[in-house]
Amino acid sequence: MKKIKEEITLLETDEVFGKCKLKIFDKKGLKAALTDYSLIRGGGYYLSNDSLNERTGNYFLKNRASNNIFGDYASVSENGKYHEISPRDRFYGVRPIIHFSQSSLEFISNLKKEDGIVEVEYGKYPQYVTSPEIEKKLEKYYNLGLLEKTGIKYTTSVVSKNYFTKIKESERKRRARYNTDKFGSSLTAGFDQYDIYAGYEEYLYQDKKYIKASYPKFLKNKEYEKRTFTLSNQKEYQKDENIWLEVSPIKWYLDFAEKVMVSKNILTAGIKIDGNFPPTDFRKTLMYDFLNNYFASEIVEEATIKKNKSHPKIKVK
Repeated sequence: MKKIKEEITLLETDEVFGKCKLKIFDKKGLKAALTDYSLIRGGGYYLSNDSLNERTGNYFLKNRASNNIFGDYASVSENGKYHEISPRDRFYGVRPIIHFSQSSLEFISNLKKEDGIVEVEYGKYPQYVTSPEIEKKLEKYYNLGLLEKTGIKYTTSVVSKNYFTKIKESERKRRARYNTDKFGSSLTAGFDQYDIYAGYEEYLYQDKKYIKASYPKFLKNKEYEKRTFTLSNQKEYQKDENIWLEVSPIKWYLDFAEKVMVSKNILTAGIKIDGNFPPTDFRKTLMYDFLNNYFASEIVEEATIKKNKSHPKIKVK
């Protein structure tokens, strides 16, 4: 899949609450639903109806909060209201946007129009948990070493015990490579000066792609305290239980007038904007680095599957 050349960023405050408010929000509102993946990555949510895949969450905006000397950032609450939050908060979601050019439109697919709003697909990402039946098969074949890896990893952030300790450049380079570590055999980690970045490996099963994830240890929300979690497949998960999520196309709202694509849902969480007193230039923040040096490439990366010669092809009964 070809990659759109424009940068990926976040919504500006004016595009949501100001004079430049995008027209899509007049019809769709400011609330955004969390995917299962963004929920298990720590996204806080509000359940306003009986649909578990329509839980609305909080999400960061691109701008610092006005008249705030502490470096807080503007955000949208789960109720679609303006809110200010620390740039180090990990419980706010990421709702990416792309300001596109005319040439970028050749990379999108499955265009459809609903309520006057154009919806398209571009890229793919882990989003929703699979059915309990498929999950059992995936877990079985994974433990037997029968699942094929696609060579793709989806990067996220993991809290380090040495979170506030600056790592020397030589040590940073030594650590900055993917190795299987204590977070599990499907989660590989690399380090940088500010945080730990980790990648969930993608697996192929019956022409569909999945990742194996679990709840991060930094979660402190109410559901985590109960030690069980109900996802969109209606299954209740224990806090240390493996969770298999399907990789599926990302849906975007298209605003032709402003030439912007806004992700329909909150796609991930657990990624902070930056540390205390972050740079005034958003392009210098950790969030921008994540979106453009990891996320942007991973959503369009092509699989490089290596057949496992030691095992026969999986037969489904």
